[in-house]
Amino acid sequence: MVNDPGMYRNLVDSADIYGIDAYPVCKFQGGAYDPWGSQNGYDNCRILTDPNFQRVHNFHLWANGVTAVNFYMFYGGTNWGQIPFSNTYTSYDYGAAIAENRELSAKFNELKLQALFLRTFADIRATVWKGEDNTTFTGVTTTHLQNPETGASFYIVRHTKSSDPASVPLRLTVGFANTIVPQLGGNSTLLGRDSFVVSADLAFGSSKLLYSTAMLLSTIQLDGDDALIVYGNTGLVYEVAIQANEAPAVVTSGATKVTTKYFMLYDLDVMLTVFQADKSIVINFTVASGITTVRLGGHENKDIVLLIADYDTATTLWMPTIAGQGPLAEFIDVEASAPLVVRGAYLVRTATLSHNALALTGDLDVNEESTTLTIYGPSTISSLTWNGKRVNGVNGLKRLAAGTWQAKVYAGSPQVGLPDLAAAEWKYRDSLPEIKDDFAGDASLVPADHTTTTSKFPPYYGGPWILYADDYGFHGGNLLWRGTFQNDASLPAPTAVNISVSGGIHFAASVWLNEHFLGTSDTRLATNNETWPVTQDMLRDGENHVVVLQEYVSFPPSPHNYGILTFVAIWVEILLAKLCAALRAAGRGISSSPGVSRCVPLKEPVGGIAAADRGLQGYYLEGRPAAAQFTKWELAGNFGGEEVPDKTRKILNEGA
Repeated sequence: MVNDPGMYRNLVDSADIYGIDAYPVCKFQGGAYDPWGSQNGYDNCRILTDPNFQRVHNFHLWANGVTAVNFYMFYGGTNWGQIPFSNTYTSYDYGAAIAENRELSAKFNELKLQALFLRTFADIRATVWKGEDNTTFTGVTTTHLQNPETGASFYIVRHTKSSDPASVPLRLTVGFANTIVPQLGGNSTLLGRDSFVVSADLAFGSSKLLYSTAMLLSTIQLDGDDALIVYGNTGLVYEVAIQANEAPAVVTSGATKVTTKYFMLYDLDVMLTVFQADKSIVINFTVASGITTVRLGGHENKDIVLLIADYDTATTLWMPTIAGQGPLAEFIDVEASAPLVVRGAYLVRTATLSHNALALTGDLDVNEESTTLTIYGPSTISSLTWNGKRVNGVNGLKRLAAGTWQAKVYAGSPQVGLPDLAAAEWKYRDSLPEIKDDFAGDASLVPADHTTTTSKFPPYYGGPWILYADDYGFHGGNLLWRGTFQNDASLPAPTAVNISVSGGIHFAASVWLNEHFLGTSDTRLATNNETWPVTQDMLRDGENHVVVLQEYVSFPPSPHNYGILTFVAIWVEILLAKLCAALRAAGRGISSSPGVSRCVPLKEPVGGIAAADRGLQGYYLEGRPAAAQFTKWELAGNFGGEEVPDKTRKILNEGA
């Protein structure tokens, strides 16, 4: 899908699909594959697409009306099994947020913060574009989004050039009251290659946020009080204003330095017609490490709590869902809830809260034998289990403050026993019995005897049988072709075996004549034509067998994923195919040395990439007339073909 970055402003560019009210991005930059011969590696890719990249580009998507994003990839994998991607090596880690070994990266932490914001504050999911300013501050673009029903506003601030390294001090005009913020001193700071979101006129619980220059993470009920969780970079100034009908008693706890002032915000333009005022408490702070609690007392018989975290601490916070009832029990906007914030664990996997008993499962950092969990939420929690074990005793659950708990949990100590490999009974099985002289065939081999195909690319030469794997129900994995021909004194001995095998870009194939290994076809091309000489000692009287074992790698994706060298190689294939066609039409052949490509049977490029059916595009015994060629072919592929017994993994972990 090609997406138009000017979604709100121009509707005539190169987008494939426009969703005016819900705009999807079907494949967005979650990292990149690492091609053969690369000197970069996935770790460097993860650095390039780091948390700053996630903020700059994801917030830009929000600013342009994107409402659904598919990250390619969100977690890395291993490039093996039956449908590997041909343009990279065994690892498909991709520099993704979750690594191939399932470690959580800094990118994951950033995406978690964004996900919690989007999950909590539904107002941003239904916004309209209100305007954009790229002139007030040189090199800075601010997009104003507003929810037309609730009036909530979001100001997405980023460098006009995403890679700009400059740090820019800002004082923005935000909210219904057009307030210039911060009010109590300092500036907002847009760091180099970064982005942030200012939120305004937003409800949380029964309270109202007038604005926050700090990023919002989420909101919870902290012992029945509305609690707003915000975060920012250590050492930078931020400001939050919350509606308050009277001056609250302010109590702070933590390392962040806080300045507050209670006053009224006026919009002079509105005052000319209708008096409009908001009584508010403004909290200005310079972020320090850890979590600082700011409690605003006396607000309509309950408190409002502001939890301020530095960025690194914010990434350690988890908000596990508590399942509800019914078929939509896991959906946070329907039946499920997220009443807890948990700090301290490497990962919190699940949470249940039943009869005041909290049960958490998760992981600790690999270098930690224990850690202290801090839990924010309802005051009714009376007990805690971690990974099924009760947390009690001196390290048990302790109440620190209203709705705040602490407990020490320990990593498990799994008992791993290694077997005595020297004393073990070892068994083995020949993985390629098809090349043996005494092989009598088995049920895994199916006759490859089709003389027609549904493919638009007919075979180039050989025959009469068409040897395309998909015609026989094999659509991935290793393919084994076994061709039979007769040999005796009445027939001329073949001088060479010629095979055109197609397996996809970077595929490989190996060929045997009886038990004699002829060679390997290992190429960057999608199809390779090989000729291997045959000597008399390789032949036997009666039936002889040519066995081709080949890979079936994935079909290539869109052309932009391929470099110029790949295109050159593909067009060389096509030119060779045309030359081969002309020579065979004239009744001539091409002699070649062992392992040298010849007569490549590709027909045409598809979407800029040569696409060929997986299998044998041509087969021929040199030195023999047409009447003395192969008498039959058989094929083995993934177990069961299309009728795979494993309905979950299907062909992914099944061999030929």
